[in-house]
Amino acid sequence: MESLQFSHREMAAIIALAKAMALADGNLDKREVSMMSKEALRFGIAPKDFMNLLQKSDGMEPEETFAVIAVMNDAQKRYVTAYLGTMMAVDGDIDDAEMKLWNFVSLICKLPTMNIIDAIAYMHSSQDDDDENDFLQDLISGSNRPSEGSFVFHSNTHQRYENNCSVRGEQSCNRDVVIEKNISGGIGYSVTVNNPDATGGWGATPMGTKPMKVISASDDEIELRGYGYDKFAYETLGSPMSDATFENYGMTIYHDGQEITHCVLHMIERNVDIDYYVK
Repeated sequence: MESLQFSHREMAAIIALAKAMALADGNLDKREVSMMSKEALRFGIAPKDFMNLLQKSDGMEPEETFAVIAVMNDAQKRYVTAYLGTMMAVDGDIDDAEMKLWNFVSLICKLPTMNIIDAIAYMHSSQDDDDENDFLQDLISGSNRPSEGSFVFHSNTHQRYENNCSVRGEQSCNRDVVIEKNISGGIGYSVTVNNPDATGGWGATPMGTKPMKVISASDDEIELRGYGYDKFAYETLGSPMSDATFENYGMTIYHDGQEITHCVLHMIERNVDIDYYVK
């Protein structure tokens, strides 16, 4: 998809049309609300700001909304057309009132001609081009059923804390925090910490892959906690469950609504935390 940017006023106008489209059939479906939220997040509107955007869109008169859309560039108009067309279909039922509104808005705002199939294909193509961003959006939103994909946070500095006290000082070395959709097919994520500078052996993976799920989410942080247990350690090696359980591990991910800023690995039973960041 073309590289797109929208001002807050332009996003408010898009949301105003999206709400009108969603309500044209007399029913606001949760899938329609979810699509509006995710699309806003793609363009830098953090979850905490989305409600403000909704309120701003409520205050826009139709004339202002149409005027804002009408002066957009061709790439922006293609996106708006595809967005509204996909919004019609996202609830699985395309209503005549929705189709009439889409045609009316396209005429008034001089949007490009597009059918439903083309609109959905355009949006799917843009999502395929932005898989990592979609996955990150799911993570930031606190979803335990994310899209296919993964995200790597590249850290060049970390600091270890034991019993909430800093030890060893700042460590200037590279670490990759890898977060991906659960590789075993369960809910949540698979989380690994790698050392990209190691050539092999135990040092290459400071923390082996652990299944984790979101247990809390706020405007600027996501808390993950391990679940399940290491079957090989417990059933084959005979390790006690207290050692084999993944619940001893957690990860707090801090973000600004668009990007991850730093990650803290928690080794809960040992009361050890390692803060990974960029300096």
